[in-house]
Amino acid sequence: MNAKASAPEDFGRMTVTQGQYDQIRAEVEKFTKTTPAPGEDDVTYALRLMAASQSKIDDDDWETLSEDTQRWLNETQEANDKGWTPALPDDHTSPDTVAEESEVLDKQPKAKNMKPKAPPKDNKISAPRGRPSIYGLEDRVKVLCKGNPHRPDTKSYVAFSKITDGGTVNEQLEAGVPLSYLRYAQQERNLIQIG
Repeated sequence: MNAKASAPEDFGRMTVTQGQYDQIRAEVEKFTKTTPAPGEDDVTYALRLMAASQSKIDDDDWETLSEDTQRWLNETQEANDKGWTPALPDDHTSPDTVAEESEVLDKQPKAKNMKPKAPPKDNKISAPRGRPSIYGLEDRVKVLCKGNPHRPDTKSYVAFSKITDGGTVNEQLEAGVPLSYLRYAQQERNLIQIG
């Protein structure tokens, strides 16, 4: 991953101690079922946690998160958008800073009551959108009917004409066949078989 710059001092971003970060991380991991990959650095994992929270934490769950966690997720998103590193604890947290933890929180503004924004499209970390597909990208598509069963000049006619018999789901998607049409053609009309 590319090195990110630190946020400027006037950014006013959250300062977290190791204890706070451990609590925030545990809370987000509980909802997202995310764990660090072997050898993954803290910055990459923090960005992955933030991305996972966008797709796996719904509005009701968001309301149950602590203000610290909400604020950290919002600021991590903002820092990522601006190319800065997320707020992480210093590597050498002394016992004195842990004792001052509550004082730091009292001086900081409260978290906004909103979910983090989605990462920009050019970001290398992409959160899955929508519900997961029931089809694997390498599943084969078999056409079960002869000819195009749809009326000409309809979207279904165009979509069915793009399907190649024996091609993979990924090839169909790349050809411009919507995933929703593949589901419809298999489950509702029994025009194709995927598997």
